[in-house]
Amino acid sequence: MVEYRRLSKGEIVQEGDEIDDCVDAWRDDPVWKPAKNIGEPAPDPQYPAHRQYRRPVAPPCRTTRKLAMDAENAIFEALALSGEPISKDTETWLNAAAMLVRRAIESI
Repeated sequence: MVEYRRLSKGEIVQEGDEIDDCVDAWRDDPVWKPAKNIGEPAPDPQYPAHRQYRRPVAPPCRTTRKLAMDAENAIFEALALSGEPISKDTETWLNAAAMLVRRAIESI
């Protein structure tokens, strides 16, 4: 589960931030949607009439894990697509790279 923090007054809205798009902040539960006004300062969240923004505390691990898995797959695809005999040094290097990527995946 992703943790969020509210944006403070004057913080610049960035890509990945969300805005509470509920109709009535006094009665309705928050309806979080991607913010569209990237680059603008956030209003003061102390006032319920103002728009409320939030930002993920850390990037979702799933994205990082997917990138690492893609890197590992690319190493093995390069190995398979070469179609030529691979020197022992190249094979050792590719295996070491794949092992480092695998360790990174497991630590996420």
